[in-house]
Amino acid sequence: ALCEGFDRAVYDLRILTDFESVQRIEAPPNVAIGTIPGDAPIEQNMREILCCLFDAPETPAVEGDERTDRVLLEMAYKPAVTPLTQLASNAGWITIPGLEPLVGQGVHQFKLWTGITPLYDIARDAVMGTSK
Repeated sequence: ALCEGFDRAVYDLRILTDFESVQRIEAPPNVAIGTIPGDAPIEQNMREILCCLFDAPETPAVEGDERTDRVLLEMAYKPAVTPLTQLASNAGWITIPGLEPLVGQGVHQFKLWTGITPLYDIARDAVMGTSK
């Protein structure tokens, strides 16, 4: 499994196979990265796991930190609102749509390939379709 490729002493990765495995997590995550294809419904078992995870009680990111914002970074960029971002949003999570990381990736790749650093706002407007 992909999880085995990471150092467990450094990364606290867990395989969540059912509702009960989510309930055993002592401190639910405040950040999630979505990699589920956005153009199809989420399988029922996965949907139940995600709903349980998104609805888990909020916890501070760092001990003593009062902030409890929870953020989902979606990597699928079509459609603009994926089933995953809808689940997270419904549970009160802040969602970042997939086009945002696509812009960052494009800006960095352009610089790497050409040596020219594009203006981020112009690149973002072009990707988002908001060019003036």
